[in-house]
Amino acid sequence: MAIGQASPHSSSSPEQRRTDGSMWKYIKYLNVFVFCKCLKLLGNIMVLMVLGIVGFTWYAVVPGYYGPLMLVGPAGRAFGSTIVVVVFSMLAIMLSWCYLATVLVDPGRVPPGWHPFPDDAVAARELELMQYADYYIDRRDPRRPRFCKRCSAWKPERSHHCSMSGQCVLKMDHYCIWVVNCVGLLNYKFFLQFLAYTFVASVMAIACLIKPMLTFFQGTVGSR
Repeated sequence: MAIGQASPHSSSSPEQRRTDGSMWKYIKYLNVFVFCKCLKLLGNIMVLMVLGIVGFTWYAVVPGYYGPLMLVGPAGRAFGSTIVVVVFSMLAIMLSWCYLATVLVDPGRVPPGWHPFPDDAVAARELELMQYADYYIDRRDPRRPRFCKRCSAWKPERSHHCSMSGQCVLKMDHYCIWVVNCVGLLNYKFFLQFLAYTFVASVMAIACLIKPMLTFFQGTVGSR
Protein backbone atom coordinates (compact mmCIF):
# COMPACT_ATOMS: atom_id res chain seq x y z
CA MET A 1 0.00 0.00 0.00
CA ALA A 2 1.40 3.39 -0.96
CA ILE A 3 2.25 5.98 1.68
CA GLY A 4 -0.69 8.21 2.32
CA GLN A 5 -3.18 5.79 0.71
CA ALA A 6 -6.28 5.32 2.83
CA SER A 7 -7.03 1.96 4.32
CA PRO A 8 -10.16 0.21 2.91
CA HIS A 9 -11.72 0.38 6.40
CA SER A 10 -10.67 3.93 7.21
CA SER A 11 -13.50 5.50 5.21
CA SER A 12 -16.20 3.57 7.05
CA SER A 13 -17.90 5.36 9.87
CA PRO A 14 -18.09 3.95 13.43
CA GLU A 15 -21.84 3.48 12.98
CA GLN A 16 -21.27 1.40 9.84
CA ARG A 17 -18.61 -0.71 11.54
CA ARG A 18 -20.98 -1.38 14.44
CA THR A 19 -23.71 -2.35 11.99
CA ASP A 20 -21.36 -4.70 10.15
CA GLY A 21 -20.31 -6.25 13.45
CA SER A 22 -23.88 -6.81 14.56
CA MET A 23 -24.75 -8.35 11.19
CA TRP A 24 -21.79 -10.74 11.44
CA LYS A 25 -22.83 -11.68 14.99
CA TYR A 26 -26.35 -12.45 13.72
CA ILE A 27 -25.02 -14.56 10.83
CA LYS A 28 -22.59 -16.36 13.12
CA TYR A 29 -25.35 -17.60 15.41
CA LEU A 30 -28.00 -18.04 12.71
CA ASN A 31 -29.77 -21.36 13.09
CA VAL A 32 -29.91 -22.62 9.50
CA PHE A 33 -31.78 -25.73 10.63
CA VAL A 34 -34.97 -23.71 11.10
CA PHE A 35 -35.30 -23.93 7.33
CA CYS A 36 -34.96 -27.73 7.43
CA LYS A 37 -37.85 -28.67 9.71
CA CYS A 38 -39.12 -30.79 6.85
CA LEU A 39 -36.36 -33.24 7.82
CA LYS A 40 -38.54 -34.34 10.74
CA LEU A 41 -41.39 -35.17 8.36
CA LEU A 42 -38.93 -36.95 6.10
CA GLY A 43 -37.60 -38.79 9.15
CA ASN A 44 -41.06 -40.18 9.92
CA ILE A 45 -41.11 -41.62 6.41
CA MET A 46 -37.65 -43.07 7.04
CA VAL A 47 -38.90 -44.87 10.15
CA LEU A 48 -41.66 -46.54 8.15
CA MET A 49 -39.15 -47.38 5.43
CA VAL A 50 -36.74 -49.05 7.88
CA LEU A 51 -39.50 -51.09 9.49
CA GLY A 52 -40.78 -52.05 6.04
CA ILE A 53 -37.33 -53.23 4.92
CA VAL A 54 -36.94 -55.30 8.09
CA GLY A 55 -40.37 -56.87 7.63
CA PHE A 56 -39.83 -57.59 3.93
CA THR A 57 -36.41 -59.19 4.59
CA TRP A 58 -37.82 -61.32 7.40
CA TYR A 59 -40.68 -62.45 5.14
CA ALA A 60 -38.26 -63.37 2.36
CA VAL A 61 -36.06 -65.46 4.66
CA VAL A 62 -38.64 -67.11 6.97
CA PRO A 63 -42.09 -67.56 5.38
CA GLY A 64 -40.82 -67.14 1.84
CA TYR A 65 -38.12 -69.82 1.75
CA TYR A 66 -36.87 -71.50 4.93
CA GLY A 67 -40.23 -71.82 6.70
CA PRO A 68 -41.66 -74.33 4.20
CA LEU A 69 -38.39 -76.32 4.24
CA MET A 70 -38.97 -77.07 7.93
CA LEU A 71 -41.94 -79.28 7.01
CA VAL A 72 -40.68 -81.11 3.93
CA GLY A 73 -37.52 -82.84 2.81
CA PRO A 74 -34.77 -84.66 4.70
CA ALA A 75 -34.43 -84.30 8.46
CA GLY A 76 -31.04 -82.57 8.17
CA ARG A 77 -32.39 -79.87 5.87
CA ALA A 78 -35.45 -79.40 8.10
CA PHE A 79 -33.22 -79.02 11.16
CA GLY A 80 -30.97 -76.49 9.41
CA SER A 81 -33.99 -74.54 8.20
CA THR A 82 -35.36 -74.47 11.75
CA ILE A 83 -32.07 -73.01 13.01
CA VAL A 84 -32.15 -70.33 10.32
CA VAL A 85 -35.77 -69.42 11.09
CA VAL A 86 -35.18 -69.15 14.86
CA VAL A 87 -31.91 -67.22 14.65
CA PHE A 88 -33.05 -64.79 11.98
CA SER A 89 -36.36 -64.15 13.73
CA MET A 90 -34.51 -63.33 16.95
CA LEU A 91 -32.21 -60.97 15.05
CA ALA A 92 -35.19 -59.24 13.44
CA ILE A 93 -36.92 -58.83 16.81
CA MET A 94 -33.83 -57.45 18.55
CA LEU A 95 -33.05 -55.18 15.60
CA SER A 96 -36.56 -53.74 15.62
CA TRP A 97 -36.58 -53.33 19.41
CA CYS A 98 -33.24 -51.46 19.46
CA TYR A 99 -34.34 -49.30 16.54
CA LEU A 100 -37.60 -48.28 18.21
CA ALA A 101 -35.74 -47.65 21.47
CA THR A 102 -33.37 -45.29 19.62
CA VAL A 103 -36.35 -43.49 18.12
CA LEU A 104 -38.42 -43.18 21.29
CA VAL A 105 -35.89 -42.80 24.12
CA ASP A 106 -34.94 -39.23 25.00
CA PRO A 107 -31.22 -38.74 24.28
CA GLY A 108 -30.68 -36.91 27.57
CA ARG A 109 -31.12 -33.23 28.32
CA VAL A 110 -29.06 -30.93 30.48
CA PRO A 111 -30.94 -30.56 33.80
CA PRO A 112 -32.51 -27.11 34.26
CA GLY A 113 -30.38 -24.81 36.37
CA TRP A 114 -27.24 -26.98 36.11
CA HIS A 115 -23.85 -25.26 36.31
CA PRO A 116 -20.28 -26.43 37.06
CA PHE A 117 -19.66 -23.92 39.85
CA PRO A 118 -19.87 -24.28 43.66
CA ASP A 119 -22.97 -22.11 43.98
CA ASP A 120 -25.32 -19.90 41.99
CA ALA A 121 -23.47 -16.70 42.95
CA VAL A 122 -20.24 -17.93 41.34
CA ALA A 123 -22.16 -19.02 38.24
CA ALA A 124 -23.78 -15.58 37.93
CA ARG A 125 -20.40 -13.85 38.34
CA GLU A 126 -18.77 -16.04 35.68
CA LEU A 127 -21.63 -15.35 33.31
CA GLU A 128 -21.21 -11.62 33.88
CA LEU A 129 -17.48 -11.84 33.20
CA MET A 130 -18.14 -13.61 29.91
CA GLN A 131 -19.84 -10.47 28.61
CA TYR A 132 -16.54 -8.55 28.59
CA ALA A 133 -14.46 -8.59 25.42
CA ASP A 134 -11.19 -9.24 27.28
CA TYR A 135 -12.55 -12.36 29.02
CA TYR A 136 -10.28 -15.22 27.96
CA ILE A 137 -11.15 -18.92 27.87
CA ASP A 138 -8.72 -21.57 26.72
CA ARG A 139 -10.95 -23.42 24.26
CA ARG A 140 -8.43 -26.26 24.07
CA ASP A 141 -9.22 -27.17 27.66
CA PRO A 142 -12.16 -29.66 27.67
CA ARG A 143 -12.81 -28.84 31.35
CA ARG A 144 -13.52 -25.17 30.68
CA PRO A 145 -16.96 -23.78 31.65
CA ARG A 146 -19.23 -23.93 28.61
CA PHE A 147 -22.29 -21.76 28.09
CA CYS A 148 -24.95 -22.23 25.40
CA LYS A 149 -26.13 -18.89 24.06
CA ARG A 150 -29.16 -20.42 22.37
CA CYS A 151 -30.42 -22.14 25.53
CA SER A 152 -29.03 -19.39 27.80
CA ALA A 153 -27.74 -22.08 30.13
CA TRP A 154 -24.52 -23.77 31.19
CA LYS A 155 -23.79 -27.18 29.71
CA PRO A 156 -21.47 -30.02 30.81
CA GLU A 157 -18.48 -31.37 28.94
CA ARG A 158 -19.28 -33.08 25.60
CA SER A 159 -22.77 -31.59 25.57
CA HIS A 160 -23.82 -29.78 22.41
CA HIS A 161 -26.84 -27.86 21.22
CA CYS A 162 -29.07 -29.82 18.83
CA SER A 163 -30.59 -27.37 16.38
CA MET A 164 -33.28 -29.83 15.30
CA SER A 165 -34.66 -30.43 18.80
CA GLY A 166 -33.74 -26.97 20.12
CA GLN A 167 -32.03 -28.20 23.29
CA CYS A 168 -28.61 -29.12 24.64
CA VAL A 169 -28.04 -32.89 24.59
CA LEU A 170 -25.73 -34.75 26.98
CA LYS A 171 -22.84 -36.42 25.12
CA MET A 172 -24.42 -35.56 21.81
CA ASP A 173 -23.12 -37.56 18.86
CA HIS A 174 -25.31 -36.42 15.96
CA TYR A 175 -28.87 -35.96 14.79
CA CYS A 176 -29.89 -39.00 12.76
CA ILE A 177 -32.68 -38.56 10.24
CA TRP A 178 -33.17 -42.36 10.13
CA VAL A 179 -34.33 -42.37 13.76
CA VAL A 180 -35.85 -38.84 13.83
CA ASN A 181 -33.94 -38.25 17.03
CA CYS A 182 -30.65 -37.01 18.37
CA VAL A 183 -28.17 -39.71 19.41
CA GLY A 184 -26.91 -38.89 22.89
CA LEU A 185 -26.17 -40.25 26.33
CA LEU A 186 -29.37 -42.23 26.98
CA ASN A 187 -29.96 -43.80 23.56
CA TYR A 188 -26.41 -44.21 22.27
CA LYS A 189 -26.30 -47.82 23.46
CA PHE A 190 -29.49 -48.68 21.58
CA PHE A 191 -28.12 -46.99 18.45
CA LEU A 192 -24.93 -49.07 18.51
CA GLN A 193 -26.91 -52.26 19.16
CA PHE A 194 -29.19 -51.42 16.24
CA LEU A 195 -26.19 -51.04 13.94
CA ALA A 196 -24.65 -54.31 15.17
CA TYR A 197 -27.88 -56.31 14.75
CA THR A 198 -28.42 -54.73 11.33
CA PHE A 199 -24.96 -55.79 10.17
CA VAL A 200 -25.34 -59.38 11.43
CA ALA A 201 -28.87 -59.72 10.03
CA SER A 202 -27.81 -58.30 6.66
CA VAL A 203 -24.89 -60.72 6.34
CA MET A 204 -27.09 -63.65 7.35
CA ALA A 205 -29.86 -62.65 4.92
CA ILE A 206 -27.39 -62.38 2.03
CA ALA A 207 -25.83 -65.73 2.89
CA CYS A 208 -29.23 -67.43 3.18
CA LEU A 209 -30.84 -65.92 0.09
CA ILE A 210 -28.02 -65.74 -2.43
CA LYS A 211 -28.46 -69.34 -3.64
CA PRO A 212 -32.28 -69.10 -4.00
CA MET A 213 -31.90 -65.75 -5.77
CA LEU A 214 -29.33 -67.13 -8.24
CA THR A 215 -31.55 -70.14 -8.91
CA PHE A 216 -34.57 -67.86 -9.44
CA PHE A 217 -32.80 -65.54 -11.87
CA GLN A 218 -31.16 -68.40 -13.76
CA GLY A 219 -34.56 -70.00 -14.19
CA THR A 220 -36.05 -66.68 -15.33
CA VAL A 221 -33.31 -66.14 -17.90
CA GLY A 222 -33.46 -69.78 -19.08
CA SER A 223 -37.20 -69.63 -19.67
CA ARG A 224 -36.88 -66.73 -22.13
